[in-house]
Amino acid sequence: MNGQIRFAKEAVRKLRNAAAHNNSVYLYGATGYGKTSIVASVFDPACALWIDCDDGTDNIPEQLQGCCSTRYTVFDNLHRLEDAAIQKEIVQLAGKDGCPMVLIGRAPLPAWLSVLALQSKLTVIPEDDLRVTDGELAEVCASLGLRLKPQRIQELLDINEGNIMALGLFLRRIQQGEADGKALEEAMRKDFKAYLDEGVVSHWSRDIQDFLMQVCVVDSFTLPMAEYITGDDGCALLLSRANAVGNILSCSGGVWRMRPVLLETMQERTMRAFGRRGYNRLLCRAGEFLEQDGRLVGLDAYWGWEVREHRLLYAEDAYTVKTGEKPWNMARLTNIGALLAAFGLKQAEQQGEEKRMLTLGIRMNDPILEMNNGEFVWTIGETGSSLKARKPEPDTCGCTENVSIWLETKPEELVSWLFGCRKAEEIWGGQLENKGLAEILAQVDTVNGVYLDEIV
Repeated sequence: MNGQIRFAKEAVRKLRNAAAHNNSVYLYGATGYGKTSIVASVFDPACALWIDCDDGTDNIPEQLQGCCSTRYTVFDNLHRLEDAAIQKEIVQLAGKDGCPMVLIGRAPLPAWLSVLALQSKLTVIPEDDLRVTDGELAEVCASLGLRLKPQRIQELLDINEGNIMALGLFLRRIQQGEADGKALEEAMRKDFKAYLDEGVVSHWSRDIQDFLMQVCVVDSFTLPMAEYITGDDGCALLLSRANAVGNILSCSGGVWRMRPVLLETMQERTMRAFGRRGYNRLLCRAGEFLEQDGRLVGLDAYWGWEVREHRLLYAEDAYTVKTGEKPWNMARLTNIGALLAAFGLKQAEQQGEEKRMLTLGIRMNDPILEMNNGEFVWTIGETGSSLKARKPEPDTCGCTENVSIWLETKPEELVSWLFGCRKAEEIWGGQLENKGLAEILAQVDTVNGVYLDEIV
């Protein structure tokens, strides 16, 4: 045994206990948790047979001939070993042949090793045992002459998930004279993301990289959503393989999530590869249809790049819970003519009735877009409508017809009414004393069920 152990003391304790009883060990954790260093502190490379799967697997069968019951064999980067024949031989050696091993991986116990665990011939040391604790970080800070309050120590552990590499970057910068604070946190996070991007992600297989670069546009996803975003019905296998390379995903109730710092790393990689337009196209695919008994009852979607929000775009009343007065979507009026052309009159109750055509004058007060500001004539029919700007001067090309009924409004009022957010009487109560105006508005076929919380 060598070196002074400052971190991962629980993992070290379990390793030493396994060594005392000649038991095999499977130790796993994501990149940066110091797995190799921790094992080397207990099993000196000079006294154990070390095999690194990062060096390739062609020579492993020959190296396995050196395994014996009197010294440990350490397999590093076991997540790279996919050869089923070699996996079977390792199980045989560690099991029936009694050759003690330390197997270092990045993901929870793989299925091919489960037989050893079931036979109580394998001690599993999880990532949680590798995480730096508050006491360990306080001890190291004190030895370096750094005085950090307990609250600040806990903040650092939460930010970095107890990752020794990320915390090491922080401590190194502090020792170099940088002031503690948000700026240092960002610099540390930037350094760690650069390491992940260049030193970890770039070594994954291309299909796993591509898969994660697509699903990272959302903070969480289900298997159907992943298939919809990527257009690949083989996502179940990709998810399994992706998690095997680095313990980078978690799943609860069928919802998958990527580790926060890796999520940011992959999002930045996606932006570089696809650009903002490509990124947004992936984000648009992230909507999810909600079905009940084969019937569409809702639509999930996401919004935003720097800060993404999960929004329910549509759902039937029976599948919603009111959480506040403000609903969740936004509408922006950019072209009044294009908007109003999409609306018409409600269909006649009886077939054969004469087709109706109504005319309404609109005085729009839009202080932002000049093209929407002024007087317009809205001609409304059952199959659609049209809008013309009203120009009182006879020598202009605009509409000059006389209109008897007028509606004075603003963009946010018009959109609120058309999209079902507010009723006409709530918006233009005083104006509706004009019965002619009230009758026209009552006949317009507005949307029922799209709600807006920001209308400009």
